[in-house]
Amino acid sequence: MKRWTTHQPRANQTLDADQFNAEQVAHRGSIASLDRTQLPALSATSQFVSEALHKFWLTRVGEQTAVVGTAVADAMWRSMTSRNYSGQAVSCNGASTLKLSGHKGGMTYIEWSGTAFTSGLASMTYESTTPQIFDKHLRMRIVVGGIVVAESAGTMQGTESFRIFGNVVLPPGDHDVQLEVIGQAEGTDGPLSTHVGSKTIMLYHVVNSLFFAFARYR
Repeated sequence: MKRWTTHQPRANQTLDADQFNAEQVAHRGSIASLDRTQLPALSATSQFVSEALHKFWLTRVGEQTAVVGTAVADAMWRSMTSRNYSGQAVSCNGASTLKLSGHKGGMTYIEWSGTAFTSGLASMTYESTTPQIFDKHLRMRIVVGGIVVAESAGTMQGTESFRIFGNVVLPPGDHDVQLEVIGQAEGTDGPLSTHVGSKTIMLYHVVNSLFFAFARYR
């Protein structure tokens, strides 16, 4: 019979200075000397619960389709224009709602990346003589269950890549996610009119969107 300790319990409960170290050395030596039949029962794969401690979500959202301009030229994306956009928050995950399903509660890292287009006309405003240029950005934000998890001023002109991320503590349950962009509406302080005959020049658009989330439950 193997002995797991080098010292038996003492009636007066006295301790030696090196007793703890001796116990640890003896314990390690005993475990190392066991053969396969003497090892404690190990957990089998069937005993583990999937996603018990953490979970990942990865979704390719792709192109923004919530606000589509059909009057644009063939060379342009069907996107947000001065005719169909008035400064509201636009969901870039379209009609479908992203959902953190089966969330067990805990700290959650959330990230949204993609490519955004902002017309140069979107950063210009009306003036009596010449248009003036202002720093007007296409803002991005991630909303989870009505809570803004991350928000960025985002892109201003041209085609740019973006990446925003944030952390939030969520309760157990299924949580809806919205990936939103907010531009400047046309007006006195907004973009110049982009009507060109029967066509309309695009103002804002988002493509190649990718959504990622990681939840750590314990």
